[in-house]
This record gives sequence, C-alpha cells and structure tokens, in this order.
Amino acid sequence: MEEEERLKAKLAMFVSGSKGWVAEAEEQDMDGDAIEEVKQAHEHIREAFRILDE
Repeated sequence: MEEEERLKAKLAMFVSGSKGWVAEAEEQDMDGDAIEEVKQAHEHIREAFRILDE
C-alpha cells in the first residue's frame, strides 16, 4: 500500500505542475502542439488516478 501512496503523490505533483505549466504557456502564447501534449498527459494521469482508486 505504501508504494501505491507514493505513486499517487508523484502523480498528484505532475498534475499540479502540468496544470500550472499549461496556464503559463497559454499566457505566453507558446507552441500549441506542446501545450496540447501536456494537456493529454494531464488527462492520462487523471485516468491513472481513477484506475488506482478502483
């Protein structure tokens, strides 16, 4: 169970960091493809959380 909690913590840090990065990147009008890749990764991590919670 401890390993699962560590994984969840790492995933949570990624979700938080990617959300902030996307907001900043959009503000600075960065490459749309890069922003979209991070958004997709963010959604994959959210799905991993759903799977872990089952």
